[in-house]
Amino acid sequence: MLIKRITPILELIIILMLIPSCAVFSPKERTESFLNLPKGFTMYDEGIRGPDRWWESFRSSELDALINMAIKDNLTIAETYARVEQAWASAVKQGAARWLELDTSISSSVSRNKRANALGEKTEQSHLLGLTAGYELDLWSRIKSIHKSSRLDLEAAQEDAYTSAITISAEIAETWLSIIAVERKLSILKKQMKTNETMLELTMLRYRKGQSTALDVFQQKQTLAKNRASFPQLQAKATTLRHELTLLLGKPSGYRLNLKESYFPNMPKMPETGIPADLLAKRPDVRKAGLKLKSAEWLVSAAKADRLPSIKLTASYTYVSDKVSNIFDNWIANLAGSIIGPIFDSGARKAEVRRTQAVVKERLAAYKKTVLSAINEVEDSMTNEKKQAEYISALREQYEATLNTYKQALEYYRKGTTGYINVLESLNALQSLELGLVDAEKQHFQYRIGLYRSLGGNWMRGNIQIRIEEKNRK
Repeated sequence: MLIKRITPILELIIILMLIPSCAVFSPKERTESFLNLPKGFTMYDEGIRGPDRWWESFRSSELDALINMAIKDNLTIAETYARVEQAWASAVKQGAARWLELDTSISSSVSRNKRANALGEKTEQSHLLGLTAGYELDLWSRIKSIHKSSRLDLEAAQEDAYTSAITISAEIAETWLSIIAVERKLSILKKQMKTNETMLELTMLRYRKGQSTALDVFQQKQTLAKNRASFPQLQAKATTLRHELTLLLGKPSGYRLNLKESYFPNMPKMPETGIPADLLAKRPDVRKAGLKLKSAEWLVSAAKADRLPSIKLTASYTYVSDKVSNIFDNWIANLAGSIIGPIFDSGARKAEVRRTQAVVKERLAAYKKTVLSAINEVEDSMTNEKKQAEYISALREQYEATLNTYKQALEYYRKGTTGYINVLESLNALQSLELGLVDAEKQHFQYRIGLYRSLGGNWMRGNIQIRIEEKNRK
């Protein structure tokens, strides 16, 4: 009798759980044609396909080690990992609403009472078991839409982590190059000081012989003092850059970096840029913006479904017995179904639909802006790098011309056919160009790093997914 009574109820619950969602509300498929992407970059040039981990194209084991350490220990990346885990937990929580919820309560009590007319005590036991089951039929895909939105938010959080990794790797490379640049300038300044000290000795010797003036001596002393004044600032810059680098590595300021590179690496060939449409798949910030747009569209579906009636099923049972063995006997289950629908809410649900639709408009504009910004970044990076290469070439020609001028002026000065002012002007210009070439070469590398950064990539995808899978197993 018990089985006959329970079976129809269980069958009804199972059938209702297996009813497919009506999926009345779901976002429309959106193509990328609305973006009006250009067919190619204005400065597009055939390049070579570089390594996915772009910094390896510089062929520096020191830089490789620094970036690998940062990917592992950088605190900003650690923050994004934590946000990915939060998004994962939120998606799991929202997905749980699509399944049957079962709660139970169990209690047991024992009481002893003295008998009125007899010796001894009377012991009474009471055992309680309560079960409550609940399930909402997702007829209009409200719960499904919310779950879909949370899953897309999880994917967007992952893309945010990829963006963070790309940003940090670029900052590591730029800081590393800046340290090399400062060390190069310090080395050049030391050589310039020796040159200026030699020139001062020569000027003073000529002054003692009456072949030069006191003004020539004072001008050369001024140039030497200018060299010496440059050292403290560059040394301070070298220290602060190392502190920046250790922070990017997730280490304290006292951490020993053991940097040995003293020259810039060879500039690799221009990487293959592809076409603007490729950025939709390669740029994590573009992918994130697209995912946030889709997430908002699913929330519109959920808001629309929330305006319709919902069907909720509940089954509960409470049994009290004086013997534990009797709790599961004579099972009586009660199944209740309720239809809940909005009657009058002063337009709250309708306003929520309008609000979510406005969020979609906002994120659509943000997506378009992100795509256009990505294309502009690639264009700007290619333009800047090309023009910087031309600038460096012109700067080197200027350096060679200034060097010849200095040599000729010095020769004439030694012969007494020209004043020291010509030597001093060409010497100062030459030394300024030496330092300027270092800054120009560093800027050239920074433009290349900017190009790598603007092209995006997928090299961090595996790292994030592994962490989520490990978290899921736990």
